[in-house]
Amino acid sequence: MKNSRIGLILLIVTLIGISSSAALCTVYVNKIFTSNAVLQQKIPIPVWGTASNGETVTVTINGESVSAVTSSGKWCVNLPAMNAGGPYTMTIAGPSNTITLTNIDIGEVWVASGQSNMDDVTVNMSDSWSTASTWADDPHLRMVTGITRTTATTAPSEVSGTPSWKVDTQSARAGFSAVGYFFAHKLREMLNVPVGILWSARGATFIEQWTDKQYTEGLGINYDGEGTSFNYGEFYYGMIKPLQPYGIKGAMWYQGETHKDASQYYKALVAFTKCWRTDWGQGAFPFLLVQIAPYNSGDGGWAEVREAELKASQTIANTSLALTIDVSDPTLIHPLNKEPVGVRLALAAIEDVYHKEYSNKESRKHLTPGPTYRSMSINGSTAIITFDNIGSGLVISSGTSLTGWVIAGADKVWYNANAVISGNTVVVSSSSVTKPIAVRYGWEDAPVTNLASVEGFPASPFRTDCPLPN
Repeated sequence: MKNSRIGLILLIVTLIGISSSAALCTVYVNKIFTSNAVLQQKIPIPVWGTASNGETVTVTINGESVSAVTSSGKWCVNLPAMNAGGPYTMTIAGPSNTITLTNIDIGEVWVASGQSNMDDVTVNMSDSWSTASTWADDPHLRMVTGITRTTATTAPSEVSGTPSWKVDTQSARAGFSAVGYFFAHKLREMLNVPVGILWSARGATFIEQWTDKQYTEGLGINYDGEGTSFNYGEFYYGMIKPLQPYGIKGAMWYQGETHKDASQYYKALVAFTKCWRTDWGQGAFPFLLVQIAPYNSGDGGWAEVREAELKASQTIANTSLALTIDVSDPTLIHPLNKEPVGVRLALAAIEDVYHKEYSNKESRKHLTPGPTYRSMSINGSTAIITFDNIGSGLVISSGTSLTGWVIAGADKVWYNANAVISGNTVVVSSSSVTKPIAVRYGWEDAPVTNLASVEGFPASPFRTDCPLPN
């Protein structure tokens, strides 16, 4: 009897040991990897997760297998760069279990982030829903949903919530970011490769909440008086840092309505892009910025924020801009005409990132973001404005005469101006100003403007005086 009890105890201990060993040996993949995912083409593909120390994990897809040994409970492999294609099956195998993910594509992956105009306005809320709801399902357009809008003071190992890659269907697109979706839809049309969007945005947020504070040090940024209190980097830690180092092509950023100090916002954009690029570890990947739309805020300062965004697109390497000055309702802080915004972002990517249909960068017409101020010269009582990015030439997009122009002399008193297109320039004058020294265009929170390129890209608001400091 005694021996049988001892034997029973040994058996129980052995079974417990086997059970514990099996639990410890379970391999997990980071939950951003699900079936239907899109992996970035033409770069090494990171895949990572957790397992017991010392365990070997092997990831296999498209005939390629790479293994890693778990250290400190974590493993990460870099699959070799692959060309666009799919769908494939991916397996993540450890000693005691294998995870199988199906319908995996390889193509172009972009992050869609920012505040409410990237977050709260979904496709089914947009003016284009009646059209977008009839579009055919696209098996190679994929969207991540389910990332919880949350903050953190240190980066968790995974994003909160239950992220899931969804294949584009009418129901899947309905509740997705309108700007992000229309960007992806246009990119699919033009590139004809799989496209995936990582949607991680939160309304009513400041750019400082999306930036690790260490990157703002030494830039002379002072956020006192911004009108709210927050923890620096809290959304970056909660919603972006856990996505790294997922392979991406670039990021879209639509934010700025919460800022009024343009010199601060420009510096913040410098810090923000440096933070994401450095921490992601994929070099100076492209950023596509959206210039904030017209809105009768009553607060002032929106023109300066647009200027900061324009300057950022011109001075921060590998950064482009999409304009919204002509496609918004100034009575709505969340304008619903989001398809042109997404399309313009896609066209900026085609021209500046993919260089589609151009033999070399220098030969392009430079269509995006639209006509942008280059220089001013004075000829007697007139100011002559020259532009970059004019495409095939300048036109009046609506009405019969240019609107939104003011001019000033040495007294800095601003007068409504007459503005006329002359070739690829605009000639500006006023009978009240005999010796002009400065011109402004669209310099209001919600200006009425109508200068554009032949191709339909609007001119960006600008001022020739008081340029932003670097």
